[in-house]
Amino acid sequence: MKTVLITGCSSGYGLAPARHFHDQGWCVIATMRTPRTEILPVSPRMRVLPLDVTDARSIADLAEAA
Repeated sequence: MKTVLITGCSSGYGLAPARHFHDQGWCVIATMRTPRTEILPVSPRMRVLPLDVTDARSIADLAEAA
């Protein structure tokens, strides 16, 4: 099964692709600074993880979690 990691999923350019890829059957790792699981489908193929792309520790934590 294909997996995609998408940043900025709390709105706009990140949220729409996260929903699209999930609808197409992909596993989605959706990241946002402050995770809001309620805006994305509840599914075993959807993981919502915290990420601040300006913070090296946050990036390292995401790499370990994903």
